[in-house]
Amino acid sequence: MGFWSYCFGWRKLDIRPGDLVLEVGPGPNPMIRSDVLVDKSPPDDIKKGSGLSADRPLVIADICALPFKNKVFDYAYTARTLEHVDKIERALSELQRVAKRGYIIVPQWYIEGLWNTHFWLISKRGDTLVFRRKCHLFNMTLLEYCQEARDLFWKLYTHHRLTFEIHYEWNGKINYEIIRCGCEDFRPTAELVLRETLSIKSKVRRFARIAVTRFLRWWWARTGELNPKIRSSSPNLFAPYSAPTGLDIGSDRHEP
Repeated sequence: MGFWSYCFGWRKLDIRPGDLVLEVGPGPNPMIRSDVLVDKSPPDDIKKGSGLSADRPLVIADICALPFKNKVFDYAYTARTLEHVDKIERALSELQRVAKRGYIIVPQWYIEGLWNTHFWLISKRGDTLVFRRKCHLFNMTLLEYCQEARDLFWKLYTHHRLTFEIHYEWNGKINYEIIRCGCEDFRPTAELVLRETLSIKSKVRRFARIAVTRFLRWWWARTGELNPKIRSSSPNLFAPYSAPTGLDIGSDRHEP
């Protein structure tokens, strides 16, 4: 994502001045306009309240059990998260419950052969998202995945995101269809994640992005672009809401 797109690309979304924006599954790079972040297992810098999330509340919770009041958010944004969720119906229901409108980004179905951590083949039919549950035929060992193909894909993906992603904006309701073939489900396997040391150039770019993020959010707060609720730790966002039976808010994994 280019620097200009990071700073102002959100203006193409249906986010209005003063809207309270939730982001679910931001990872280390939350959207600049998000006001509240929800992540089940956030990276270390987000846990410490540093980096790109320093000025925003972080809630450790499961997308299938969001601890917020009904329709408390004006907009819910989630990117490259739903493909990792087993209980997809519950996740989509929760997004619709806590927000009035939203935006979903998921990978196209035709790149799923590269990943052993996604539950779903996802496509878009008109204004409907179609989730097809992967079956046991996708069960492969890590040795069967081609790292060279993944490396090539990431180079292409950087410059052609819209080719490899589905972008879906919803208002009031998410239209979706769930398809299961009826045979044994695919079970994702854990991948070995190697921590890479950032180059000096990468560190400088990250520092610049953090500085610009904080300045723009400070300016938007002064000009009324941000919702004033976010300035007081947002005590009215949370609901006396219990997670559905079988789901543990903040757990490290989904219930098998």
